[in-house]
Amino acid sequence: MQGHMNIAATDEAADALHVSEARFRAYFDASADCMFHLHVGADGRFTYADINPAGLAAAGLTLDEMLGREPLELLGPVKGEEMTAGLMSVVRTGQPFRYEPTWEMAGGTVVYDAVYMPLHGRSGIVTGVLGVARDITERRRVEAALHQAQKVEAVGQLAAGVAHDFNNVLAIFQSCLRLLGSEVTSDQGRKVVEEGRAAVGRGKALTEAASRSMRSDCAAARTTFQVAVCLYWVSRRDRWRVCLPCRTTSARHRTP
Repeated sequence: MQGHMNIAATDEAADALHVSEARFRAYFDASADCMFHLHVGADGRFTYADINPAGLAAAGLTLDEMLGREPLELLGPVKGEEMTAGLMSVVRTGQPFRYEPTWEMAGGTVVYDAVYMPLHGRSGIVTGVLGVARDITERRRVEAALHQAQKVEAVGQLAAGVAHDFNNVLAIFQSCLRLLGSEVTSDQGRKVVEEGRAAVGRGKALTEAASRSMRSDCAAARTTFQVAVCLYWVSRRDRWRVCLPCRTTSARHRTP
């Protein structure tokens, strides 16, 4: 009886493991992130054991071209050494390693949020590394646009304050010239007063022009940022729609 129970428990565990592996494989293959598994050899070498379609597309290589080869071979000395240093950190510490490399890939310059996670064997040593690299290039561009918009807005607010104070000074000059004009009787004096009034007028015009320009720049910066944010989220929405297709056509469960 006990033997039958042990066999049943073993079968259930095997079924659960199979389901778990199937779920991970489905996510691995459909993920829009670059995912890969590297084997850690007894000699400390890292070789690709598996890589998902998104990773192959980013590398511009086929699975056969990557399996069994080292990052140094495939990525070159700069990227390969950078990646190998992170992998060595995982093996040395037994802890995940995270960083943001900027690499030239098949489709252009890409900023990645990369995480390397240890896979421990029965003895507890790290026998493999699971890597996930998410393309965050557009996110960084949006953040840069936000930073620039904030700087422009801050400069605009400063300029508006300066323009307001300068207009107050010009108003004082204008009042003084008005009083002076009522007291001056000579032609030379009236000429000086008129030149002063003209200078005050030019100062007001320049201040107003500068204020308009800064308001326009602030509005343009905000618009640029808003457009960048919209494009970023649209690109993410389309990306997930392609990579994670809906399993049902019902309106209630349809992927947005």
